[in-house]
Amino acid sequence: MAVRIIISPKPSPLLCAAIPGWEIDYYWSKLSDGEHEQCGWLKDRFGLSWQIVPARIGELLKHPKAMLAMMRMKKLDIAELERAAQP
Repeated sequence: MAVRIIISPKPSPLLCAAIPGWEIDYYWSKLSDGEHEQCGWLKDRFGLSWQIVPARIGELLKHPKAMLAMMRMKKLDIAELERAAQP
């Protein structure tokens, strides 16, 4: 399993962690200090911003309905994104 992690001092359009869907809950709980932002962004206890996204995020967001669904989320819900990406 490959994990790609990039940290940023403030939110940017970079994907900060592309991981299998089941690990989103794990990383979210370990990194979050309770401050959550739109589209899967959170801040850790040091004030660094992380975006926790599934490895398939690029594929899912090709579908406009999935993009709209993500814009309403803080922590990303993979099942909801997959439903929204259905034709």
